[in-house]
Amino acid sequence: AMWLGGWCLLLACVAGRTAAADCMIGDVDLSTLTPTTLRIPSVERDPTTYVYQVRFCNVADSCELDATSCLVFRGKSLYTTSYLHDHQLTLNEDQHTAIMTSRGSSCELSEGVASQTIEFVCADHDGPLAIVEEHIDQCAVHFQYPLKAACSIASSASGKSGLSVGSILLIVFFVTLFVYFAAGMLYNYRVKARSGTDMVPNKNFWVVLPGYVKDGFRFTWSKLRKQPTSYESI
Repeated sequence: AMWLGGWCLLLACVAGRTAAADCMIGDVDLSTLTPTTLRIPSVERDPTTYVYQVRFCNVADSCELDATSCLVFRGKSLYTTSYLHDHQLTLNEDQHTAIMTSRGSSCELSEGVASQTIEFVCADHDGPLAIVEEHIDQCAVHFQYPLKAACSIASSASGKSGLSVGSILLIVFFVTLFVYFAAGMLYNYRVKARSGTDMVPNKNFWVVLPGYVKDGFRFTWSKLRKQPTSYESI
């Protein structure tokens, strides 16, 4: 049972690292690139009154709670184009770019959801942020940000496989589990002449495992609620 718990803990840690990686390009943490909110005038509306407020992986000023980007009209947020925990970063090693896509609040003009794309392109300097394309009627905007770290995307990505660490661990886990059951059942069938459910290796363990898991959850829940607990006698 301990090895199952170890696998679950390891996979949870990998998932946490994957989420954090959505704000990293190479060794550069995107949240450090914009210590203050960037203000980008709209190109479709009056640039003196319609301004995008943008930060990378940080909450932007004048935007809603947990919003990293929004369109502001005279200091008041009209709609959010990106929320803090709702974005995805994709590396394109062929073009030395990284694309961060995200969704925001509802868009009353299109009856859809506001969206934002930030394209980090290879350059010999960092910034400034600029609008490439804007569609006010769809609450959509496409930014571009020159970034020195983007130039190393191809070299760093080429040395990696297409699968993430989490995917590899999941594949290894399920393949190991399959081999364990297949080899165990074959052994029990041929060597011990068992049939039916008796071929399952360590059958007694798998039968009582759900009960152990249930007891573990009950014990942990009672501890969190600070209730007195006691184990049932065997």
